[in-house]
Amino acid sequence: MEWIGLITGDQVAVDERGSVVAFRPGAGRGGIPLRLYSSGGHLYAVPADAAALVDRGVVDRRLFDVMLLSRPEYRRENAEGLAVIVTYSKPGAREVVRAGNGVRVEHVYTSIDGDGLRVGSVDAWRRLTSTAGIKRVWLDVVQDSL
Repeated sequence: MEWIGLITGDQVAVDERGSVVAFRPGAGRGGIPLRLYSSGGHLYAVPADAAALVDRGVVDRRLFDVMLLSRPEYRRENAEGLAVIVTYSKPGAREVVRAGNGVRVEHVYTSIDGDGLRVGSVDAWRRLTSTAGIKRVWLDVVQDSL
């Protein structure tokens, strides 16, 4: 069994077949249900507070793709926090997100008004989902996996 970290600060455990066998909520997230579903040969574990953001395309569904995130190249790449790309639509949003606990800036993408970040905390998730001016949050895809 191995634990996979989600952008929300929650974790899911997968067995050797890739099935989710346990759920560990992040700090202060104990009452938020987790929805598991399969689509296109992938297994998704989406907490209830992320579902509408995923449905609207604000948050990349791949951030909850347990099969993808459990692949060896993603486990290696994300050992120190999940790599994401965040784009902004309002001044000040970037500073609020960057000030979050568990947020590390890895790259600045000026052409898209975005940042490449490492995130790994409930605080980072709260900032990404409550700050006015967040345009989109994507999984930073591992090139070896393409």
